[in-house]
Amino acid sequence: MKHFTKVVPRDINNIYWEFERFFSLSILYAESRCYDMGINEYPNNNYIRFLKENNVFDSYYALIINEIKIHLISQFETIDRMKLITFTQHQNIYIKDFDPFKRKKTLFHDYLVLNIAHGEESILGSGYRLNKYEKSIASLAFNNYVSAYYSLANDIGSMISYYVNNLHTWPVIQPIFPISIIDKPKPKYKGSQPSGGVKVLFFYYLHLSKDIDFPVKANFETLMNQFHFTGSWFYVYKLFRRFHKGNSEILNKDNLKKVMKLLQFHKTAYQLADNDLYQILTETNAKLED
Repeated sequence: MKHFTKVVPRDINNIYWEFERFFSLSILYAESRCYDMGINEYPNNNYIRFLKENNVFDSYYALIINEIKIHLISQFETIDRMKLITFTQHQNIYIKDFDPFKRKKTLFHDYLVLNIAHGEESILGSGYRLNKYEKSIASLAFNNYVSAYYSLANDIGSMISYYVNNLHTWPVIQPIFPISIIDKPKPKYKGSQPSGGVKVLFFYYLHLSKDIDFPVKANFETLMNQFHFTGSWFYVYKLFRRFHKGNSEILNKDNLKKVMKLLQFHKTAYQLADNDLYQILTETNAKLED
């Protein structure tokens, strides 16, 4: 797989723009993995299932992040102190400008354009709209992209901190990345107990944001205790299992508003829930207008 570091050696000026360029390409790569596995003759939902079960997007974005880091190591070999400080200040601006939730519409538009460029003629007859499958795979890519974006930010912040603080000829300074992207203590949940559905969404978004591993039956009792939830862990597990299999009743605006209060110390998970709430409200308004 050839990426920008393999083609034209050059300095990176905006880490987050470099990373964003691979969003649409990640979807093409993911689909190619489906073709390689010989499942292209099956319905589209099998693509989504395969990509989720095999963490295809996670692996792709991890590879891109690693290549960016390797490229930066070479770039920092000859950089002087003032250039590094300027570089750090620029990234502090870019990370806000290229926040995935601000750029979601642009990301999906780029994916639409890429489909047209690759000869997907059905889009021309659909009013230039993504179909149901294309929306599903783009949403899956986006959710993984969000987690990878903040992982990239943390990795780069640590890398710059290392370079600054381990070169004895330079004064010790702190990279000025926003504190919100740095790991910080996450208080356990306390307070009046939420419903089982809200607990399910809490664990779902924590997993989606990579704060916890995928919850399996053997882990639910521990998770309930860890976050001071009371009640039957087995009941929550059964709800989670139904939800994971496609039962969408739990994912409604009332439960989302409640779970977002529980996720206030989990930035990425909170933003994922907020994004889903926005989509539900938008779809509801569209139906009312119709």
